[in-house]
Amino acid sequence: MFNSSYVFKLYTQNIFYLVVGVVAVVVVVVVVVVVVVVVVVVVSSSSSSSSSIVVVVVVVVVVVVVVVVVVVVVVVVVVVVVVVVVVVVVVVVVVVVVVVVVVVVVVVVVVVVVVVVVVVVVVVVVVVVVVVVVVVVVVVVVVVVVVVVVVVVVVVVVVVVVVVVVVVVVVVVVVVVVVVVVVVVVVVVVVVVVVVVVVVVVVVVVVVVVLVVVVVVVASSSSSSSVVVVVVVVVVVVVVVVVVVVVVEVVVVYEKAY
Repeated sequence: MFNSSYVFKLYTQNIFYLVVGVVAVVVVVVVVVVVVVVVVVVVSSSSSSSSSIVVVVVVVVVVVVVVVVVVVVVVVVVVVVVVVVVVVVVVVVVVVVVVVVVVVVVVVVVVVVVVVVVVVVVVVVVVVVVVVVVVVVVVVVVVVVVVVVVVVVVVVVVVVVVVVVVVVVVVVVVVVVVVVVVVVVVVVVVVVVVVVVVVVVVVVVVVVVVLVVVVVVVASSSSSSSVVVVVVVVVVVVVVVVVVVVVVEVVVVYEKAY
């Protein structure tokens, strides 16, 4: 069953999982750019015929990586802004509803109390008139006492009922707000994790494809192709290791959250 309290911990105690994912993407980008520059230097020093093609390939790699990083940052910022706006709207709505309910309850209680007091006064006046007419002092006193007791009991019961209703309404509203906030936070966490994973996969695919092109060009026109191939293989291994680490961390986050 879903653990709703863990969702809030994702933003405090375990947020480093997502941060490590983004840092991994940046590390991959930096390593790839550095290695591609080394490849260009090696190729340019040994063969001038393929240097222009390699330079074009390097420019394409750098542009694609920069675009991917910008997309990740923009998506994460948009998700955070949406969460903040939704939570603020929900809190404002809840506060307004609670204030309206409290005001209505107070007005109802005041009206009930006023009506009860008026009724008691009228009853007492009528009783006094009857006493004067009938001259039965004892009976009149007993009746007045009974009436007063009944009125007091009725007022107390009404007030208690109204207070109970107010408490129930406030509790229901607070529970609804908590549920809405939990749902919003869950959606944000899922979106951020998915975006990070997708960006990592895209960066890895683009970098591998471009490096394969560079290897083919270098191998067909340069005598130092073996050195370049070794460098490219090392870069691919580093990228694969980083991606595996990020995926494992994301899986750990989801296993703890569910």
